[in-house]
Amino acid sequence: MGSDPTSIWERGAPRVRRPAPTPAPPPVPSPSPAPRRLAEDRKAAASRIDLKEAARRYAIPVATLQAWCRSGEIDAVRQGRRWMATPASVAARRRRTGAERRTPGPTPDGNAMLVPRDAWDRLLSQLGNLHEAGQQLAEARERAARAETEASFLRERLAEMRRERDGLQQRLEDAPGAAPRRWLRLPFRRRPRPS
Repeated sequence: MGSDPTSIWERGAPRVRRPAPTPAPPPVPSPSPAPRRLAEDRKAAASRIDLKEAARRYAIPVATLQAWCRSGEIDAVRQGRRWMATPASVAARRRRTGAERRTPGPTPDGNAMLVPRDAWDRLLSQLGNLHEAGQQLAEARERAARAETEASFLRERLAEMRRERDGLQQRLEDAPGAAPRRWLRLPFRRRPRPS
């Protein structure tokens, strides 16, 4: 059996004795857990808010908060007919479900502004209305410019026609043997009113 490597399994490995583990000391109980727990309960009760305040603060519907209270998903107690919840538990539950809504305001990089979707839609609608009103105003200005040009042309043409009339009238009066022409006045007749 000597140093033959094939017989190593026959000899077995040398056994090593390890010392026995020392037992851990027993846990030392805290001197008075009840007073500390009462103080924590009082502190938690003082920091609780009602569900309307939580809904306003965290932008979560009151019905959702009530469901979370009934199912025990948030730290809440019932006081009379109202649920009172701790803000930290509401915030933690909101983060867990991904129900956290971004509050309106600038983005972290400062390049954009977050707004609610319905406000954005209203703004786009108003911008569309403003654009349409701007186009109508431009068309109205164009029509007014055309009308002004036409009116000035008609004024000039009327002045020319009056000059021609006066010139013809003068030639008639200056013609030899022409009798002076009298203008006839026709009586003014009113149109009947439509009924």
